[in-house]
Amino acid sequence: MLSTSPLLVHPLRLAGPGDQRLITDALDTAPGWSRDRSPDGVLRFTSPCRTAVITGEPATGHPGAWTVHGYRSPGSAPLWRASFAPGTPAEITAAFTTTLVHGLRSGHRDYLRGGPHHLPATPASVLADRGWRPDQSTPGFHDQVASDLTAVYRHRIGH
Repeated sequence: MLSTSPLLVHPLRLAGPGDQRLITDALDTAPGWSRDRSPDGVLRFTSPCRTAVITGEPATGHPGAWTVHGYRSPGSAPLWRASFAPGTPAEITAAFTTTLVHGLRSGHRDYLRGGPHHLPATPASVLADRGWRPDQSTPGFHDQVASDLTAVYRHRIGH
């Protein structure tokens, strides 16, 4: 007989991609976000202001592969990108996309200095506090790598 009780796995990344509905259900219920699927099976969610696009894996592809692009204005070149590889726990991707959805509603004011969700730390300092170390970076970027070498954080310097 199979158990229906949840199994806790630590560290979370060893749990695998998890239930992708954590991501899709939140985006499906986000006010104004549209959902469509390309002929090759790529699932796409577009923000009401068209400055954020979240794409999921092709229907026959790899569960857990998601890419998020941010734009200064609709139709412009991408301003930033976040990628989540296959196997990234859905909880991690959902935390990112949920924060993005809520932040777009207020122009991210809640997440900027002085806002109710502002934390006085940067993503890089949070990771450094947890043992991530600087890595060789492409000029113009800052890279940090997890101590077990399973993940990389990269951001463009000056953005």
